[in-house]
Amino acid sequence: PGKTLRDTHPYGVLDVAGILRVSSNIGAAKIGYQLGAENHYEMLSALGFGSGTGTGFPDESAGLLRNWKRWRPVDHATVSFGQGVSVTPMQLAAATAALANGGILRPPRLVAARREPGGVWQPTPPSEGRRVLREEVAAQLRAMLEGVVHSEGTGVRASLEGVRVGG
Repeated sequence: PGKTLRDTHPYGVLDVAGILRVSSNIGAAKIGYQLGAENHYEMLSALGFGSGTGTGFPDESAGLLRNWKRWRPVDHATVSFGQGVSVTPMQLAAATAALANGGILRPPRLVAARREPGGVWQPTPPSEGRRVLREEVAAQLRAMLEGVVHSEGTGVRASLEGVRVGG
């Protein structure tokens, strides 16, 4: 209400994969509104946004994800296309890894192994994590994000020959 959202280019009707492929603010806002503010907020929280990652780093930032009850309609729209939320690189890496891990969010592991001076290296096992997305949903999202780096997507310059890349 009272605000106008625009995309860089007029795209017409897009499906969800198309919304991601061309980075449509209008499409993302429509998806956010269809989810509803509470469900949208709960999913962002489940992916680790708005809280620390559990790395153990002192003074780690939680980023910024305001409670959905304080969102105005324009806030919900901007959160939907990533401008109404602040995340740390570690949070973004963990959330992205959850897609690669079939929907399991794990705290980032910064140390692969440890040893006492002169001792044997002991691997630091990854945590079990927790399911935040169904495996088939994570697979669908990975496929859609790969479309972003193909010829019609906004991230075509991130494409790498012989490597699966998403954007």
